[in-house]
Amino acid sequence: MAGLKFLNPHVKLLVCGAGMALMGFFLYEASNEGALSDGKNLLRAAVFAAFAYFFLTNLIQVFKNRGNPPEI
Repeated sequence: MAGLKFLNPHVKLLVCGAGMALMGFFLYEASNEGALSDGKNLLRAAVFAAFAYFFLTNLIQVFKNRGNPPEI
């Protein structure tokens, strides 16, 4: 993920959450129209899944480092 070394894990959670919200918005509208199997929407679903994966990995990292001081 971009910013692996210089972004704070909490900022990475915010970025991934915002990306999931945006892709979820577009996927929700596509599902209402019935065009979920369109190529563009399949790509959006893949991007949503990638954001979800990075969100979960960053969330695990935050919980593991909760008691440890940050590394400089």
